[in-house]
Amino acid sequence: MIYYILIFVLLLLMGYQDFKHRAITWYLFPMLFGLLFMRQIFVNAQLMPDLLWNILLNISLIVLIICITSIYFLFKGFSLKSFFTTKIGTGDLLFFICITPQFDIFNLCFFLIFGSIISLLYQATIFGLSKCFKLKYTSSIPYAGILALLLIPVLLIRDFQLIDLFSRINLN
Repeated sequence: MIYYILIFVLLLLMGYQDFKHRAITWYLFPMLFGLLFMRQIFVNAQLMPDLLWNILLNISLIVLIICITSIYFLFKGFSLKSFFTTKIGTGDLLFFICITPQFDIFNLCFFLIFGSIISLLYQATIFGLSKCFKLKYTSSIPYAGILALLLIPVLLIRDFQLIDLFSRINLN
């Protein structure tokens, strides 16, 4: 239970910092990674070789996504430096690495796609409200913060069996 409390506090803190400052304190990332890693070993009783293989596959997927996205923006005329400073933040990349122990590759894809949709809906809502009420609009998206806050209900739903959200369909 202590893992959940610590993980939830870290995720809430990351979400708060990203929404408020559009930056997350660097030391929260290794703390979150360590807690999620230990949770998988001690709470979920996942074997070390399986967990390390999972992490390697997930990091490979993240690298592939970042490479494809950066190539797209290179063709659009952005430099790599511009891509990593204006399009995606270091905190977003570090958060992706932090959650690698938590998911297998299929569930990571699902989580990132669902989180991206939620982020786009958030940004569209903020844009619409800023136009409607003539408020100052910032175009940066607190992507890591949104994903951090989204991870809390995902962990609750999955670990406390509220619904079987992440079971894979066996087609055999």
